Amino acid sequence: MINNKYIYLLIYVFFNYLFSQDIGQKLFEEKKYGQAQKYYESVLEKRADDKAAQYGIGSSAYYQNNIEEALNSFGNILDSEDKELKSKAYYNIARILQDKNETKQSLAYYRKSLELNPSDIDTKINYELLKNQISQNKEQKNGEDNENNDSKSDEQPRQDSQSD
Repeated sequence: MINNKYIYLLIYVFFNYLFSQDIGQKLFEEKKYGQAQKYYESVLEKRADDKAAQYGIGSSAYYQNNIEEALNSFGNILDSEDKELKSKAYYNIARILQDKNETKQSLAYYRKSLELNPSDIDTKINYELLKNQISQNKEQKNGEDNENNDSKSDEQPRQDSQSD
């Protein structure tokens, strides 16, 4: 009899957990980002270490243009044991940093995401595109620096020697 109660309790907790995650996800998919964020915050009140809820807050905050809160929420996931969730957090931080033109930091976060999940196609593509962009920017800057140096040498006054 005790075993049956224990099994029923486990089933109840399991379905309650699954259903609770679906509520936030459903609100998010319906683009009700503010409601989704409030829901995930209520989950964190009950389970302070729930990294999935933290991720939901970060995603919801991002879509509400609250970039700093999104960065903070994704940053709170980086100590997670869940490699997939951690990889997604690194990816999202990388995207945000890329949007802020912090390309070197962004590239480092993409690299960390790939280390955790090497088969993530989106991360691979964004990593390579950003790496190429950084390389092109360096080449362009070097070309401009060379042009500026050449034009400066042309602009320097000449001293003609005059013979008497």
